[in-house]
Amino acid sequence: MTPIMTATQSFDKVANQAHEIKCDETQYFPEAANFGDTFRQGDIYIEKIESVSNQFKLNRNHAAQLAPGTTKGSRHILDSLDGVAIYTDPEANALIGPVLLTTEKRTVVHPEHGDVILPAGCYAITYQRAYADDLRRVAD
Repeated sequence: MTPIMTATQSFDKVANQAHEIKCDETQYFPEAANFGDTFRQGDIYIEKIESVSNQFKLNRNHAAQLAPGTTKGSRHILDSLDGVAIYTDPEANALIGPVLLTTEKRTVVHPEHGDVILPAGCYAITYQRAYADDLRRVAD
């Protein structure tokens, strides 16, 4: 018979497991991911999508940094723009980022959250919403 844990023992077990998670290790977006599957890196979400929406326009001058800002937390940066087409929505709100169409594997690097390796594909970037009266993204 399995002994029953107290609430404190259960909490301690969860806390210990959380400490073992290495949030700064390289992670892989699965090759077999389905459209709509999402991966989170800090305050950005990377969603695998089927194709680029017609409302998005090719942005030939987009930097490799995927989140706007100059803080350490906003440094979600592609390792290279080789094989990447970046599209932006001219009518985007504060939560809608670019769409990446990649013909080869790319890595989204970040100094705190660990890198995310993306297989070739199409990905929509969105930003976490801040809890506020106005629509704005979280400033990491």
